[in-house]
Amino acid sequence: GKKNNGYDEISGMRLVEVEPYGDFVLVNPEKNNEGGKKEVKSCKAYSLEYTFNYKKVDIPTGTYNFYNPVDNNNTIMQMIIELMPDWSIGEVDRELIGRWRTFDNVDDGLYAFMMNTLQESYNCLFLFDTFNKKINVKEANRSAYNLPIYLSYNNLLKSVRVTELSEDIVTALSGYGSGDEVSIRSVN
Repeated sequence: GKKNNGYDEISGMRLVEVEPYGDFVLVNPEKNNEGGKKEVKSCKAYSLEYTFNYKKVDIPTGTYNFYNPVDNNNTIMQMIIELMPDWSIGEVDRELIGRWRTFDNVDDGLYAFMMNTLQESYNCLFLFDTFNKKINVKEANRSAYNLPIYLSYNNLLKSVRVTELSEDIVTALSGYGSGDEVSIRSVN
């Protein structure tokens, strides 16, 4: 029955920090009022890299180096940083240094260009550190460690539907050999 202290602060494009996950952007806040009894605000929160959607990339036809830590002028990573000056370049795998690709007149949103065109062309993965506003880039073929994910009603699952595929059920299995000479018994 009491108004939350942060209630009036919920507005579109507001940045919020959610520890330990990172910074987020609130979008499309919605107010629901149940006849004066109770008013509730709800909104979606997207990770901070969502703001890359509001920048447009305009790259003329040419061949471009992905990244060069010694001379980063006219590299793809420098072009990204020029569009997003609040961000900086974090760790870039050495396999990506000096990797060149050719593009034909790119006219796209920055986030889509990075996540689709660049990741596919340069065979890399962009990882955003929203706390420090750093763009880290990993070589896509680099082996990654496995992180087990457990699905339960206490964490990720709200409901489960299991469908039995009747045609795929095997109730009896018989083993046969090749002709009269080899039987499954002699193989075993």
